Amino acid sequence: MTGLIHNKTYNEELPVVWLYPKKWNGRVILWLDDEGKSALFNRDAPAERVQPAIKQLLSSGATVLGADLLYQGEFLKTESL
Repeated sequence: MTGLIHNKTYNEELPVVWLYPKKWNGRVILWLDDEGKSALFNRDAPAERVQPAIKQLLSSGATVLGADLLYQGEFLKTESL
């Protein structure tokens, strides 16, 4: 599931991706990476949608949250030609 986390006090938003297991064990893992939320996904093997480490966490029953922090993912300026 994709969405935004809102901080109303400072009027801030973070783009996030939540990955849910089939059976949740009550744990949530916050996955932070230089690549932002896109680091959860496997670019080298599209058939394997998520990275092996993320898949292992999901298999254990944990929910995984990835976020784009400042200067990552959706915060990067894209130029159109």
